[in-house]
Amino acid sequence: MISTVSGVLNSNDGNNPTRSGRYYDDYILTDLPARTSVQLNLNGVFDTYLQLIDAETGEAIANNDDGGPGLNSQLTFTPDSSIDYIVRATSFGSGATGTYNLITTTGELLALTNTINGTLDSSDSNNPTRNGRYHDDYSLDNLTVGQQVQVNLDGAFDTYLQLINGDTGAVIANNDDGGSGLNSQLNFTVESGVDYVIRATSFGSGATGEYGLTTTAGSFSSVADEPAEPAMRAARSVVPETYRPFDASQVFNLNSNARANHTIYLDFDGHRTTGTPWNSRYGNNLVTPAYSTDSDTS
Repeated sequence: MISTVSGVLNSNDGNNPTRSGRYYDDYILTDLPARTSVQLNLNGVFDTYLQLIDAETGEAIANNDDGGPGLNSQLTFTPDSSIDYIVRATSFGSGATGTYNLITTTGELLALTNTINGTLDSSDSNNPTRNGRYHDDYSLDNLTVGQQVQVNLDGAFDTYLQLINGDTGAVIANNDDGGSGLNSQLNFTVESGVDYVIRATSFGSGATGEYGLTTTAGSFSSVADEPAEPAMRAARSVVPETYRPFDASQVFNLNSNARANHTIYLDFDGHRTTGTPWNSRYGNNLVTPAYSTDSDTS
């Protein structure tokens, strides 16, 4: 199956980490059948340069400058099932820009819009949906309804990838070994009204190590450690309308809710607790001192 993508190298693209001074676009090459030769072609209005990258290490496996017609590039390779491949469209000369076409004879090219690297360690919070596992959460922003998204998590440990509803904390989808080896991969379609959070975590308890997280759509931004508790975060960030400074001399003139199901009695003159289950655990004579603003409880 031939897959073709069209793109543009411009000054908004990043600096090629393996060829400084050159702009570049990266694409994940997926759905590769084992032991099948793959040919890649990069044709552009500039002098193209084609690179095959190991997604886990970032190293260039192969390069080509003018293997295609004219100043265009061509690479042929046989996939290794243990490697996740990135195809990098870049230029031979420094600072070159312009339109290009990238073609593969096998597999599918998915634009890699964002990559983020991180580390799971003991300072990370406990995963609220997988107890005993550390986790890092990232908001996946700038998505379009109906968009097809692929997210990959590659790590030095057995990774586990989760798609979380940022509003409810509910797990939408999980994946353990959908990527190469022990790495994870999730595919989903963007729905209206959902704030997506990507959770990088581990399959096994207490695992730590470095990882790389990539997406074919949207962009990552770090979020707090408590995505499963959105209501608590909201409560901490919003001051209720009924709360406002009050004159201390008027505090005891406040009225309670006459329709409340329960009544709380506040005992300000102190109390001695005896003969209760609390006493069997905390002592036979529990004394709660009287409330005082001047340390004089008499």
